[in-house]
Amino acid sequence: MKTTALGISMIFIYSILPTIGNVHKNALNKMNKLLDKRDYVNLPTSFLAFLVGLIDGDGYIQITKTTKGFITMKLVISLHIEDISTLEYIHSTLKLGSVNVYKDLRSPSCKLVINRTELQEVLFPLLIHNNIFFLTETRINQFNLAMHILKKDIKMFDQIPSRDNIEDVFKLPESAKDYTLLYFFKNWIVGFKSPWLYTGLIEFVKNNPLTYKRVKKDYKKLISRREGFNYLKQTLKQQERIRRYSTYTVKPENTNLVVWGSNLSSTVGTGRVTKVVKNMIVLPPYYKSVVIGILLSDGYLTSAKSHEGASSSFSFQTVFKKLKLRFVCFFNTLPLLQYLSYFREKR
Repeated sequence: MKTTALGISMIFIYSILPTIGNVHKNALNKMNKLLDKRDYVNLPTSFLAFLVGLIDGDGYIQITKTTKGFITMKLVISLHIEDISTLEYIHSTLKLGSVNVYKDLRSPSCKLVINRTELQEVLFPLLIHNNIFFLTETRINQFNLAMHILKKDIKMFDQIPSRDNIEDVFKLPESAKDYTLLYFFKNWIVGFKSPWLYTGLIEFVKNNPLTYKRVKKDYKKLISRREGFNYLKQTLKQQERIRRYSTYTVKPENTNLVVWGSNLSSTVGTGRVTKVVKNMIVLPPYYKSVVIGILLSDGYLTSAKSHEGASSSFSFQTVFKKLKLRFVCFFNTLPLLQYLSYFREKR
């Protein structure tokens, strides 16, 4: 029997992306067309990392019980209806699932739903092949449980074991720094932060999902009022030279993240911004994506007397498993915002 080049390539492809568990023939028949795994082998890892971050931030793996006691499984990403273009972009790139719209009068939303068969055939094998994994505790537990159910071919919901009897699929980093050193971390943080950006803040470029483009001028409107998650381990510790007022920013002509300011008096105003540039401290490069993402998503402005611009503060707070980041930036006057509002990131 002759072995064709196409046959060899197909064997190679399916060895790279093996199906997780058993897929019933009826499940495959329900799909519009048989998935060709050759289309997914060359999918950019940057996109996959972005997708995993988005799922960590605003998605979930749903495992529920049917009326007859069987297990149903699907992955859902839920966003506000104004962000439907994001889901449509992911759907057009990944070619999995379906985008559904829910026209609730108070909070209309849209969801990308990926079914169990698509998870078994494509998405989960892709994550394993590229060694890209979830970083939030809830999503990690959901993924481990889903993989256990698929591998053990568990059909009845009552047969699902306790969490202690479920093995981890991926080995997680041991320290906060190890998280930032993950090869997919920068792309993950972009996806993790994207769900909470105000409409119009960014535009996704189809050829590069990590490219940002500012479309609004008013800085205060670009800052989300949502505090997001409740805890992060503090890795951006206050530097020795920074005393009273400080903020993170990036100069338009420079892509290095820097810390500005020390010993600023209460009389510093917009006409004296140049005096803020003192004791500039350059941070490690990997901090750049983290801080910029958090500032744009979970930053919020608070002031006891906002109309006077006195004692104003700009802070943010967020979380994911084992890596907790928290940093509070103090602005002496509100007018400083328009000068310290330019964030830019280059690949």
